[in-house]
Amino acid sequence: MLKSIHHIQLAMPEGREDEARAFYAGVLGVPEAEKPDNLKTRGG
Repeated sequence: MLKSIHHIQLAMPEGREDEARAFYAGVLGVPEAEKPDNLKTRGG
């Protein structure tokens, strides 16, 4: 049985972030965490 996930990285077409949030947070119930400062410059 899965007890925890350390992190995941997702790739999706540009501009489709809202759809991804709706699926992962809304359907799967995975909470979104703020992107670390050192990764924010990479987009997304």
